Amino acid sequence: MRRDRAAPARLGRVARRPGPAEPDRRAGRVGPRAGRSHPYPCPRPDPRGATRRDAAPCPRPRCVPSGSPKPRADATRALVRRLAGIPVHVTADIEDGYAEDPEQVADYAAGLGADGVNLEDRSAGRLIDPALHAAKVAAVKRRAPGLFVNARVDTYWLGQDAGVESSLARALAYVEAGADGIFFPGAAAPDDLRALTARTPVPVNVLLVPGLTLHELAGLGVRRVSTGSLPYRAAIDAAVAVATDARAGRTPPPATPYATMQQRLTRHQAWA
Repeated sequence: MRRDRAAPARLGRVARRPGPAEPDRRAGRVGPRAGRSHPYPCPRPDPRGATRRDAAPCPRPRCVPSGSPKPRADATRALVRRLAGIPVHVTADIEDGYAEDPEQVADYAAGLGADGVNLEDRSAGRLIDPALHAAKVAAVKRRAPGLFVNARVDTYWLGQDAGVESSLARALAYVEAGADGIFFPGAAAPDDLRALTARTPVPVNVLLVPGLTLHELAGLGVRRVSTGSLPYRAAIDAAVAVATDARAGRTPPPATPYATMQQRLTRHQAWA
């Protein structure tokens, strides 16, 4: 199965940092150096209520929240290209495809350079018409038959129509449209998982479920498990803990030696 890369994709969507072999030693500094152009201009409020982009550099590292279409689409494309040389499959989370028009979604997915994509059936925090999502899946598969399309059913995740039958109705429509896998994020009850996997004719993907091991999930019929944003959130928590422990005079946690991390980053640069 494809290895899920949604979480690393989220990690990568920040303002420019030094290259992999050039760690940033400027502790406490943020923003670009004076006199250098900035590749990710900072979004600025628009009096009409929208957000616009201009050439002004962002004064701090800029993480783009989920649902900001244009910056997210550009950042995802840039990250996938950066990861193209690593010796594993790369799957990109492209949310709802960053467009409503199925052909525009297909253009974006086909030109991304990933091995697979996660494509969500929600937009602006609401479920979309399953017929529209099925049309997006079909358009992507026509344009890029070899691309693994993991169609995401967000009923459980959003708490909207969250049940086995309503979720399966969506899933089966996406399979009919050509989806290679179905992702049910938020589905966690063993009985629900067993029913969903038994009646979905393609591999089923879920998020890690607290209290259930990978072996137990496999026994329920799950074939792919994603960590989602968990690595990112855990990394932020760990970074904050280092700072607060240092301030409080506590012993810092063990970590990978600096030289080892440098070697890993240098190897990644060679792949890229």
